[in-house]
Amino acid sequence: MLLSSPDFYSLLKVFVGLVFSALFLQSGFDKVIDFKGNRAWVISYFEKSPFRSLSSLLFILLTITEIAAGLACLFGVGLYVFAQAAWLLQGGIALSSLALLFVFTGQRIAKDYTSAANTIAYLAAAMLAWFIVAN
Repeated sequence: MLLSSPDFYSLLKVFVGLVFSALFLQSGFDKVIDFKGNRAWVISYFEKSPFRSLSSLLFILLTITEIAAGLACLFGVGLYVFAQAAWLLQGGIALSSLALLFVFTGQRIAKDYTSAANTIAYLAAAMLAWFIVAN
């Protein structure tokens, strides 16, 4: 069992999973709790882009992806700790990467290059997390 003899990489996998779980559960549930406010912001953000007519649908897709990523990371940590199985945690990191790709693509299309540049740091962290969890 992991808790009886933790090694560095096992603890790192757990930490990575918890970080991405917190990131995406907070982001996803914030979108659910303040759905109207967040949706209005997204609609105004994309009002001058080709996504203008799809912004509400894409907002819902992003919200679902973020919550799924956060839950997969959270439950993936539990599965890893108690059964040494990393497949759910790997899936959570993959969904996290997909959510970040959605955000990055939207920022680029909206021509918000500063925010897109900041999102690259999260994408780089997700790629590193993917490597950590897979090994």
